[in-house]
Amino acid sequence: MKETVMYAKYNQAGNKVIYDLVDKLSNDEREKDRGSYYGSLSGLFRHIFGGTRFFLGMYKNVLSGNAAFI
Repeated sequence: MKETVMYAKYNQAGNKVIYDLVDKLSNDEREKDRGSYYGSLSGLFRHIFGGTRFFLGMYKNVLSGNAAFI
């Protein structure tokens, strides 16, 4: 459990850095096709956010009492 909480805090801090950077861009810059697999930065962001929700959902289902940090 200690490692799970540590991972969650690390993930939260990392996500904040990314969110702050993306928030400074205009919508046109976020949606611009960058030629990557996910197309735009918004596409990449949606992929990362979806993965985070998926894994946090797995943790929530496994932890007894559905820990408050999720």
